[in-house]
Amino acid sequence: MPGEARLVSARHSQGLPDVPLIGMDGANLLTDHPRFQWIPVKDANRYWLVLLPKMETSALRKASLPQLKRKTYWWQMAVSTCAFAYPRTKLPLQPGDDYSLVICALHGEREIARGVATFAYLSAADRALVNAFRQDCMTFTPRDDMVTAHLLLASYYRMHDIYDQAVVEYQQVLNRHPQAKAVHYALLTLYRQTRRWENAKREWQCIKSLG
Repeated sequence: MPGEARLVSARHSQGLPDVPLIGMDGANLLTDHPRFQWIPVKDANRYWLVLLPKMETSALRKASLPQLKRKTYWWQMAVSTCAFAYPRTKLPLQPGDDYSLVICALHGEREIARGVATFAYLSAADRALVNAFRQDCMTFTPRDDMVTAHLLLASYYRMHDIYDQAVVEYQQVLNRHPQAKAVHYALLTLYRQTRRWENAKREWQCIKSLG
């Protein structure tokens, strides 16, 4: 669903451990003031957060902390907790834009771990479309036992991170129900999670055409 994603982490190329981010990487957000959350890093006593317009993840992993602080950012701040609500005093996310969030775990002044996530805040039209998809998801109840089996298998494969096979199962469903927007949307979220941006774009266009 929008704003949700499996637990992910981004490894810093210089060998720093991960900061495991929850529910952000590859997400489509429906709110301009989201809540960020991550798993605590051992020995970290604070975290430095930097929100930027979307940048290449590898570049954000490689940048030193001083370099990161000098980049053109949306905002940056230090926090002591592992759950952080988007500050109401900061400029809200802009509809239709993509962003990168970098979380640096600090022990004193030394960085000991880093996480990077990218996400999008959907435009008003796309948010309305997503809400329509949710309704479609609730009403899509296939009576074909084979279709039901494929959907169950797709869910199983997604739970176990076997994404290529999950795609195959969803496509089997679409072979029988090509206009099932709920299934196209499931593929869209799967492609965004796995950073297959061209495939995600194709599914998005397909969903819009079905609308």
